[in-house]
Amino acid sequence: MNLINLVVNGQFDTGTVTPWFSQAATINETYSHSGFFSAQLSGGPTNSFLSQFFTIQEGENLEVIYSLSKFGALPSPLVSVSVAFYDAAINFLGMGLIAINYSGRIPDVKSEQWLELYNITTPAPQGTTQALITISVIPQAGAADILVDDIGVLLFNGISGPTGPTGPTGLTGPKGPTGPTGPTGVTGATGATGVTGATGVTGVTGATGATGATGPTGDISAIEIIPTANRYFYFPPTDLDLSSSVTIPAGEFSDDDGNSVTEFSGLGTNSFNNLFINGLVQPGNAYNVSPDMLFFPAQSGTIFAGTPIIIETVQFNVQV
Repeated sequence: MNLINLVVNGQFDTGTVTPWFSQAATINETYSHSGFFSAQLSGGPTNSFLSQFFTIQEGENLEVIYSLSKFGALPSPLVSVSVAFYDAAINFLGMGLIAINYSGRIPDVKSEQWLELYNITTPAPQGTTQALITISVIPQAGAADILVDDIGVLLFNGISGPTGPTGPTGLTGPKGPTGPTGPTGVTGATGATGVTGATGVTGVTGATGATGATGPTGDISAIEIIPTANRYFYFPPTDLDLSSSVTIPAGEFSDDDGNSVTEFSGLGTNSFNNLFINGLVQPGNAYNVSPDMLFFPAQSGTIFAGTPIIIETVQFNVQV
């Protein structure tokens, strides 16, 4: 494993959050996991986050390390950690990591306890030259502030297995005799040029040439990646039998403020969504979210009346 940290000021020992992009983030000079400082992200209804671009090459895996603690007696909110891949022109190529740390599971820093977390990304797709890590506190009324420290992003190569035994060398076959070289004949006179024939069938496409050298990374110092989180709540009045497909219109849901909605915001190519049923995240093949509905395909199980169904969308916007 390469032990070089790909992000800058992950321990906040400079006493500032620079060069992280941030919102509702300050430096805490009293508590830290190591060193002297940590970053404090506001809880409650505020959308707070830390984001930073760093250089990476296609095919590389990353190990993401960070430590969390809450500040105060209120319960801890949901904290999400994500890594997104981009090319040199800042085109979004895909997500390498989405990790959710559920509310109420992060210890209190006043008891000198920290939650140390380790995550591994998927390989960076073809064309990747940079990645964006974002640590975000999902807005939740009555939730504590979150302290973040010792953020590390390392190249992860895995552990090599033992080399297998060399197989036996096969027998060399007999060499055949070389035939005699025949005499070169006399060159004949050049004949008249014939009529141009019809164009032949196009041949198969040749092999793709080698990939050229990667150009220099563009200046991204003035770019801000701003995640926007939305949550929608629904409590079914009757049991939902999932042995047949079930559709719940968006208009049945309410937002964080308890207001009815007409559609789910924040869906698109630069976003991700999660579905929580009774507080548990659901696999992606168990449901489908579109702007106007939540759809469950036929499957086993029943969602009982009154069970909380929560849709969370997080959208990333680039501001230059």
